[in-house]
Amino acid sequence: MRDDYTAFADNSLKELAVSKYDDDDLEVKAIEFLRNPENFRAFNHGLIELLKKKNFPGDLNNIFEMTDYLYERLREINSTVKKITVQSWFDGIHRPKIEPASRPRIYEICFALNLTFDEVIWFFHHVYYDRAFNCHDISEGVFYFAFLNGVKYPEALAIINDIKSSSYGPNDKEEAALVYTSFIKNRLRELHSTEELKSFIIQNKASFTVWNNTALQYINKFFFEITGDENTSKPVIQKIQHRLTHLNNKVKTIELNINDIDKCGLLVREIIFDAKFSHADKYEAEKLIDRLKSKNTFSQAFILENILETSSGLGKNPEIPYVVRLNFPSKKVLSEILNLLQSNTLKSYDAIRKTLILFHFYVFWCKFKLGDFSDDDGKLAETYREEADILLEECGYEPLYSGNPYDWVFLFSAFSGDCKNTINTFRDIVSSLLSELEEDY
Repeated sequence: MRDDYTAFADNSLKELAVSKYDDDDLEVKAIEFLRNPENFRAFNHGLIELLKKKNFPGDLNNIFEMTDYLYERLREINSTVKKITVQSWFDGIHRPKIEPASRPRIYEICFALNLTFDEVIWFFHHVYYDRAFNCHDISEGVFYFAFLNGVKYPEALAIINDIKSSSYGPNDKEEAALVYTSFIKNRLRELHSTEELKSFIIQNKASFTVWNNTALQYINKFFFEITGDENTSKPVIQKIQHRLTHLNNKVKTIELNINDIDKCGLLVREIIFDAKFSHADKYEAEKLIDRLKSKNTFSQAFILENILETSSGLGKNPEIPYVVRLNFPSKKVLSEILNLLQSNTLKSYDAIRKTLILFHFYVFWCKFKLGDFSDDDGKLAETYREEADILLEECGYEPLYSGNPYDWVFLFSAFSGDCKNTINTFRDIVSSLLSELEEDY
């Protein structure tokens, strides 16, 4: 078991970025790195690291001793988790799923081991691979206060029960939608007693029924940039599609007006860019027919198939790291996220974060590919990572982390090879993962 996963993952990016592999070999190395379970921290390894941090008195090589220890600590806080489940965590047979139903178990582990606030953040981000403390949720807002102030689990549960059994405060839901997570976190940090905590949440109870607003705003913004304004670009696309439909089979190229093309969204612009012939206004007809003819360029399926070369996700192939394939942006996942009525209370932060990362990545690198901006200082990959981290922080998520295999794919694509090929590098990795899926099933 490694004890330096973060440094190891960061070094892997640096080493591959300066390697002399050609593009095909680099892709193979990336897939090999992703498929090696030793390269990313497994849940049982993270648990063992926690025990080490908390001065576990037993043998860190003895699964039964560690199981007994954690199980007893969980029983002390009246957790209902079974001993066989705890042992399966240490055995590496199972790990808590990255889904809303599992989050209470993760918090119970944190309370049971008396983790500090910073240790909780680390455990969620580096081991469980999900966001800690959704402070728009009553329970997690109370937990946020509890870990900051040393409040024990039973008392935290009692506070949550008191709050949930109370009536709504004066703020209505329209006002509540304007209350951002950063405000709630800052306010929770200012509170000094559990009575102040209960009063604050009860007075603003409606604010704890809606979340993910900032992330959804950005996802919709990026989606609009990718598809383009339908009223402006649809007539242009329909005109191109009409010409492609009636094109003589012997015609190899088609002339298009660059001013018309620039009215389209990024994805259609990229498709046309990739079909560019030697002359500035000529494009390969066959490529455009394959990718644009009779297509609904505004559909979610079209967007995903052309960004990822799949609209169904990565399936359940065990060769693909669980953290990558789970909630991998698919037509189903995207549909749920873009449906605002569901997403305002969609608790799958992992799915939203992954979609946010994907869309931002595509918009950033597609604009560069199309020449919307240049790499004047030769540090475009660093700029991308900085922008992505700022975006994720603003939306209440953890920054890109190379020790998370999903994040690693985007960071690898950004830092390896020619920046003009970043999108293609990413697509090649996804395509390779999909081809492995088809071969194994």
